[in-house]
Amino acid sequence: MSDTSKLRELQHGDVKIANEVVAIIANIAAAKIDGVVKLKGGIASDIADVFGVKQNHKGVKVNTEANTIELDLSVVVSYGSVIPQVAQQIQEKVKESIESMTELEVQKIDVHVVGVSAADERQVAD
Repeated sequence: MSDTSKLRELQHGDVKIANEVVAIIANIAAAKIDGVVKLKGGIASDIADVFGVKQNHKGVKVNTEANTIELDLSVVVSYGSVIPQVAQQIQEKVKESIESMTELEVQKIDVHVVGVSAADERQVAD
């Protein structure tokens, strides 16, 4: 597992994409799905929020091997959403977004629904 994925070897050097960049793409794509209230990070993310540290990759873990990617997304969905449908839409949109922007292959996207919200607190990454 590395912190970057090697995209291409060019004549004058390599192109590498940081895992954080992949996580940000996934966060933005998932946040646009109807039924997704927000992506939820762990305790470190909660502490960063307290101190006002902006994390556009919150709720996304990225594992890269060679030119393939595996992701874990932790999401809060809105009450009344059909969870399996929302999860499938997240997988499709995130895969499409990452592959079209990075030309890397997404092997697997696990969606973990970690909460349900009745309030309209939808948050889209800036």
